[in-house]
Amino acid sequence: MSFFPTFAKFLAARGIDSRSSHQGLFSSLFGMFLPTSSGQRRALAELLALGLDERLDLPPLLEAWAADERGWQAARVRKLAKLVAAGMPLDAALSRVRGALRSQDATALAVATTLHGDATEALAGFSVAAASTEPVERDIRWGLGYAATLILLSLPVLLILMVKIVPMFKMIFADFGMEESPWMTALRWLGNSFAAFWYLPLLVILVAAIASRLAPRAWAGLRRTLGLGGLGVLGDARAADWLGSLDVAERAGEGEERAAQALATGTIDRGLRETLMEQAQGPDGAARSSRAGVLSPAEAAALDASPDAGWVTRALSRRHRERILERMWLLSDLILPAFVMAMGIFVFIIAMGVMEPLFNLIRGLT
Repeated sequence: MSFFPTFAKFLAARGIDSRSSHQGLFSSLFGMFLPTSSGQRRALAELLALGLDERLDLPPLLEAWAADERGWQAARVRKLAKLVAAGMPLDAALSRVRGALRSQDATALAVATTLHGDATEALAGFSVAAASTEPVERDIRWGLGYAATLILLSLPVLLILMVKIVPMFKMIFADFGMEESPWMTALRWLGNSFAAFWYLPLLVILVAAIASRLAPRAWAGLRRTLGLGGLGVLGDARAADWLGSLDVAERAGEGEERAAQALATGTIDRGLRETLMEQAQGPDGAARSSRAGVLSPAEAAALDASPDAGWVTRALSRRHRERILERMWLLSDLILPAFVMAMGIFVFIIAMGVMEPLFNLIRGLT
């Protein structure tokens, strides 16, 4: 530890409290409520990788790192330090501390720990810089947050219409003996649907919060499966993880069988884990059958035919990561236009539901 100074030790030696004097009053008082960024998770992963490669004592290293962290991530790092200090393996401790690392970084560290490989190179293999999804993930989160904000702001408008405007129009229609317009019927159906099922989003959020606390590893795997499955690139993610594990195993002098076993232990993807375990029990041996269960026949043949398997492994993994990135950028480009179109339909229904009865009344009076 004496050869690995941290910002916490540097500032403590000078009597400086980095969390109060440099982060401002809001961060000092409400820092525990600040959300965790991808940069914080990535920095923690690099710290753990360096600690594993240099054989450093992780608990005091993590405690010093937590002193310079902020928000929820500081509490996660402290909890991680306590679990590791209690003798829990790092991969098991990471599965207990939800949200401390990104899923691919946690898998990379778990594979490197199991295979006794280079953790820093494992991080680079599982998170290719040229195919990083962090920018598009930020865009998707921003788009979803923008959509959620507009929906929350539109709900009071719908409530006022259903409580005040629609009953008045119904009374006027009854007095004049007029039929209800189709747009008013659509508006009333929209309001009744909201009144009948308003609790469903809250129930989903509650169930997700409970599931993430009771089974964080299973919940993270379900999110990964549903998210990448919806994009149609779940197979690419599984193939890229398998190739990354194979690259770590080759660098550590291990074979494909050990790579499959390490990935089956470290991944949060239950489907990938079951595939690796089932294929490992095949008649042809774990290595070749696990390859057949995850990679395409052409990719497996390329690995067999190439004299430099490491280069082919990294190239195939990078291509799979790039396909994931391309599909995520496509989703990011479609989210905002699709939401604007949906909001436009919603506003159009409200406008026609309110204005068409007025036009009918004016025509009736004239």
